[in-house]
Amino acid sequence: MKHTKEELDHFLDFLKEVEEVAGKMPMVILESTGHYHSPVIQYLEEQGIRYILLNPIISYQAKKPVYGM
Repeated sequence: MKHTKEELDHFLDFLKEVEEVAGKMPMVILESTGHYHSPVIQYLEEQGIRYILLNPIISYQAKKPVYGM
């Protein structure tokens, strides 16, 4: 997704479609990517969309398989 107003508006339309099906607005989860995530977060905040910003190291650790369980 490009970080343009048009692309972000399209993403918001998608979130609204999910809201119609699920009955509530989904929470957006994204990785902190230097400064690249900043326009997305600003847009989400302006729209009142809840989000979680993950550290990429934590995200990577969560993807690792758990052995011994």
